[in-house]
Amino acid sequence: MRWKDYQTALRKARFLVTRSPRAELASLKQQLFDARQDGGKISWRDKPIRYCDGRSLFHQLADIYLSGAYDFRSLNKNPTILDIGANIGVAVRRCRERFPAAHIMALEPDPNLVAVLRENVRVNWTDRQTEIVPCAAWVEDGEASFRSTGRDTGALDARGGTTVRTVNVAKFCAKPVDFLKLDVEGSELSILSHLDAAGCLTNIKSMFVELHHWDGDRLCWHEALALLDRSGFEYRIKSDLLGQPAAEIPFEHIAYPASLASVHAWQRKK
Repeated sequence: MRWKDYQTALRKARFLVTRSPRAELASLKQQLFDARQDGGKISWRDKPIRYCDGRSLFHQLADIYLSGAYDFRSLNKNPTILDIGANIGVAVRRCRERFPAAHIMALEPDPNLVAVLRENVRVNWTDRQTEIVPCAAWVEDGEASFRSTGRDTGALDARGGTTVRTVNVAKFCAKPVDFLKLDVEGSELSILSHLDAAGCLTNIKSMFVELHHWDGDRLCWHEALALLDRSGFEYRIKSDLLGQPAAEIPFEHIAYPASLASVHAWQRKK
């Protein structure tokens, strides 16, 4: 290789490194972790993202773009994707980048986030293939109390101060779903059990479920995993946060007030 060609290749390599998602995210960390900012807007891969909570966005970008948490494989060029707990739409954006013709349904009940979700979808795409449903996924249509945080921790909660609409999630799974993302801060087992009882859990080809356990609640992960197994799913588990208060568990390095696990599941080959 001639010296000039070598220099050109080196400049291209440096450009690719500096434009990598990891480098781009690192350059945004100070801004996103600035506690003085109550929301804002960043440029991510040459497109804007409006956000409410910088720390939440940082971790979402890391999970979605660096770890590829929702990067499922599909032979279907226009897959059906159901995003339950869409937040501000980072997962929607990633799925749209990978599958431009996908039909995406995004459910988000937090009124503080829905407007931001709509804007992030509107400014990034002009298609009509993304359907935003401003409701909480549940076992029936109606209303429920919701704990609104404006971050990624909002949840259905009888002590919540906000009333939101609920929607029977089974209606979105009556036909095949190529990918389900389920991140509902503690209601996972109720929703999975309802889909099973409605006979449509097996319509889902692959899914990502974030299992939560808060102190004082009964741990029911084994029930969720057993349900997936009975319904014909293989699964893998990853956990970055496990534990209970130190007084109740003999391992101090996992003494956290909550437990969290990510489950990737897909239909077992017959």
